[in-house]
Amino acid sequence: MANGVTDMESLAEMIAYQSTLTDTDCYTVLRSLEHNIVQELKQGRIVKLGSLGNFQVSISAEGQTTSEAVSAMDITKSRILFRPGKKLRKLLGDLTFSKAG
Repeated sequence: MANGVTDMESLAEMIAYQSTLTDTDCYTVLRSLEHNIVQELKQGRIVKLGSLGNFQVSISAEGQTTSEAVSAMDITKSRILFRPGKKLRKLLGDLTFSKAG
């Protein structure tokens, strides 16, 4: 259902238009946000972005019979989970669809 792409540069321009900041300032803040989200996830923290949602690292591992037998070698998969917040869940509930052409 995608209808184009909006990149960070475009977002920075939009934010600049809606504020007293320059697009360069906004782009710098967005890049800092990106960097800090990655750093916090590396530390095992959940990153909450208000009503947008939360990011969290998740791992899957092979089960072991005792806690002493558990090691990093048991990890089979890692991924980033995103849990949408209220605004995104509302957006999904408000979507309407029409048959094309």
